[in-house]
This record gives sequence, C-alpha cells and structure tokens, in this order.
Amino acid sequence: MLRSKSSTGGVLNLVKRLFSSSNQQLSGLPPTVLEQLAVAPFAVQKFNDAGRGLVAARDIQYGEVLLTEQPYVCCPSLSNRRKVCYHCLKVLPTPQQQAAGAAEMPISRRSHMFCSSSCLSSAQASYFTLESQLSLEQLERHCQAYGEVRCSHDGSVHQQVASALGFLCFANVPPPPPGPWAEAHKMLARALAAAAGNREQEEEAAGLQAALQGLDLDWYVAVMARLHLNTFKVEAALPIDWSQGHAAAAAMLGGDAASAGSALYLLGSLFNHSCEPNVHVTFPGNDSTAVFTAARQIAEGEQLFITYIDAGQELDARQEYLAFAYGFRCHCVRCCEELEEQAKHMPPQLP
Repeated sequence: MLRSKSSTGGVLNLVKRLFSSSNQQLSGLPPTVLEQLAVAPFAVQKFNDAGRGLVAARDIQYGEVLLTEQPYVCCPSLSNRRKVCYHCLKVLPTPQQQAAGAAEMPISRRSHMFCSSSCLSSAQASYFTLESQLSLEQLERHCQAYGEVRCSHDGSVHQQVASALGFLCFANVPPPPPGPWAEAHKMLARALAAAAGNREQEEEAAGLQAALQGLDLDWYVAVMARLHLNTFKVEAALPIDWSQGHAAAAAMLGGDAASAGSALYLLGSLFNHSCEPNVHVTFPGNDSTAVFTAARQIAEGEQLFITYIDAGQELDARQEYLAFAYGFRCHCVRCCEELEEQAKHMPPQLP
C-alpha cells in the first residue's frame, strides 16, 4: 500500500478532525501523537539524511501489528465518492446487498453518502454542518482539475490545524504560492463570504465571518504544503461494475479508480521511505483505518520503513517519481545494490 502524493481523483477533501490544543509549538508533536508513542513498540529519532523517523524500541516479530491509526483527515476519491462513506471511507454495500437486506442502508445527504447515522453525526459535529451552508461547486471543479485539497473549517480551526500539522515535513514552497493553491483559497473565501451575506440569523452570519477571518492565505499554504507530502492512498476492496468496461478495467489495474480515497495519519506520517520496506500498510476494515504491520523480523534500534511508491517499478522509474513527488533520491539498500549492478553494465566512457 502506498503513501502517495495527492493526485486527481484521490485528493484530500476536508480538514475535519481538529485538535483542541491551539498553543503548541509548531515543531512539537501533538499530544495525541505523544500518547500513541508512549505505548508503541517504536520511538522517534532524528536522522542526518532523512529528518525524523521511527526506530524499533524492541525486537519486533514478523506479522506483528505496530500501529492501528484513524486518519486526522480523509476524503473519498472523486471516482468512487458514491461507493464509500464520505466520513470514514468505509465501502458501502452494493444495491444488490441493500435490496437483500444484507447490510445497513447508507444515508444520503447533499449528494454525499454515509455508512451509518454515527458517521453522519460525527461529520455534522465537526465539518459537515458548515460545509452544507457553502456553495462549493466551482471549488470542486477546480480541485478535480488540479488534484488539490479543499479545506473547510470553523472560526478557530486555523490555529488548531496549524498546531496539529506543524510537526510534519512539508513542501518548500517559495512565495508566491502556486497558482492553483491561491485560486482555491480565493474560491473558498468567496464561498464563505457569500454564505455569511445570505444568513438572516445574526449568530450564523457571525460564525461564518469568523471562519472567513481565520482563512488567511499563509495558513492555507502552510496546510497544503504538509498535505502535499503526507497523504496516503486508502486502498479497499471496492465493488466492480462490469457493465462499465473502461472503469472496471481501471479498477482491476489499480490507481485512483481502485482507491477509496486519501487520508492523513499524524503518527503514520513519521515513517520514512524505503524501496524494500520492513513495514506494510493495509486497510483490513475496508475503511480509512490504517494498520501498520511488520513485514519481517525487525531488530531493536532498526529504522522502520514503509514505501511511498509502487516498489515493483524499475530503479529509474522509482528514483524519478520520488524526486518529482517528494524531492529526494532514495539511497535504501535495494537502490544502492541496483545502482551498483547498473554501473557494472554501463559501457566504458571514452577518454
């Protein structure tokens, strides 16, 4: 399973799970992450060549579950948004299963599907109530065209999100910000301003105005720069409609058509990359809950790695994609061995 740069059809849609502490240092770890680390079989360590990473705090056995983590934020892929829960990405029952009464009927709200009343309630309590007041069709089309993130938030979220995500690695984006990001920010600001102007109740209008005041461009770019490098593709066993030939073939081959969506995991984002990982990421619940499992025996003190890419690719393809999407060239054991082997077969250079 891949930790992947957001792509069209599989991008993050909403910053929707908020941390209550807003006075943390941006470089520090959020309390939730510290609580997970206190009981985890690994610890955080700094590396000269890769920044922060995770190392085994004891010997770890093959197949041992190292971490089970709920996403800080997730969203369905555009191609499968009617097939998974808008809140948790759980794969929804097919129409045939629903007709047979074999599964709970999904709930539809504003063209979005929820797997249960519990997920709908959680969404309404955090982000969906505000989102439902906004006209976001233009922003949706923009995000679909550029594969970007759409962030909805309440009046205090800008501080909370900055605190929660501040410790993550981020894309070094010099000013001015990328055009698609700046344009998306303008669209969201316009949607908030229009909704505030249409509210007759003073309290509702004041809440939307507070959200608008908190939505400054620096905040938006800082969040985007972190989401850009730290999203995971959530892969699940999606039902395939064989009557849709092209879509069915795409789902069989993988890619966005086979993805339930994208998600950000705060602790999971601390795993560094290797083309020969010792940790696998899976989604056994067919939802956005990520399970990190030892792919082999791991000795105490050994660094833990996942793969950010399709590790089945050839060396040059792996290196090219990592440089493009993440800004580094991989020097894992596998890449070094393959580079040495490649050098043996290079024709001698003329003097």
